[in-house]
Amino acid sequence: MVIVRALEIEDVTQCAEGDTNFILIDRFSLLQTAMDEIGSLSDFRLTLEIQFYNENGKLPTVLESAIVDELFNNTDSNSICIINLRQGMNALGFYTICTALPSLVFLFQNNTPSLTIRGILHVLQTQFSEEGSNAYSFEKLVYGVFVRYLREVGSGRRSMLESVLQFVTGAAEEPVFGFKIHPSFTFYEVETTFLPTVNTCISCLRLPRPSSYNAGLPEDAELFKTYDYAFRSTFYGLK
Repeated sequence: MVIVRALEIEDVTQCAEGDTNFILIDRFSLLQTAMDEIGSLSDFRLTLEIQFYNENGKLPTVLESAIVDELFNNTDSNSICIINLRQGMNALGFYTICTALPSLVFLFQNNTPSLTIRGILHVLQTQFSEEGSNAYSFEKLVYGVFVRYLREVGSGRRSMLESVLQFVTGAAEEPVFGFKIHPSFTFYEVETTFLPTVNTCISCLRLPRPSSYNAGLPEDAELFKTYDYAFRSTFYGLK
């Protein structure tokens, strides 16, 4: 009997626990590296978790647009390469699915739009305290600074918007089918350092806010340097 478990957190109220069979394979030597890895497994009932060599980053595009158009135009082709590609894909029924649902063809195309300020603020859902509270007032101040920082980033004067998203989620772009758990950001109280942190398990950015009106916020220039330090970080294998 197969012992199934989710590979991603789908509900923050439930802890996804349990062993998996983790294997690391080379997409250019798929059969050999996969068999080497599978040969070392002891319990074949566990969920198989696969990662490809050097797979952290954007989804690779392996076909040019002209080839994709010819591959899925549903007409006879004189190219032996196109014929073989269709046969290989149809062995799993994927070619038939793509011709029936043309919207899936974009998976093969390198047309990922550039990340914008509106886009990243849409991805990061904000969690404010109760309206009218002191905490809410502080959080609105910090949120305003963060938006100004993103405008600086979006203008190319510092860092990249993709770096902010990668700091929060580990991904430089939104996955094709979206995030399983929607990324968010919240606030927490500090008195000294205003360095952003993140709960990577649930992709939640945590922005520091002052503990009182007496504490106050640093000037934008100082805060922006602190944000740069966090979002440009190369620790923990983000880049």
